[in-house]
Amino acid sequence: PRLSSDLLALRKQQANLSKQGEYAEASRVKAKGDALEIVELRNAGQFHGGMLAVAQDKLVCRQQNEMRALGERIQAGHGSLELQRRKELESVVLQYRAKRGATEARNNGYSGASRLSPYEESIGRW
Repeated sequence: PRLSSDLLALRKQQANLSKQGEYAEASRVKAKGDALEIVELRNAGQFHGGMLAVAQDKLVCRQQNEMRALGERIQAGHGSLELQRRKELESVVLQYRAKRGATEARNNGYSGASRLSPYEESIGRW
């Protein structure tokens, strides 16, 4: 954290008093500077903590938006897959009906002896 000019001035005054041999006065100035430093660091910590809280809120909001968008993409993907599977199923059912119709037409044109056996019908021989 950046220290205030008042604190820097007190630290300079403390150093000068120590050089001059006025240790009692230097000790008093040091105590005053220490108290001011504690206050400044506490204020800087609160400011920094506030900045961290804002940054964390932004991050959480961005992640929630990304999750929502991803969920929408997943839902859209499921919808398209479901539509594709439904079309494939319809195609298979149409092919089955066409082959079954052809088989029935072929069987109806012949006598009963030439009909498909139950086994042949179960395996779908056309």
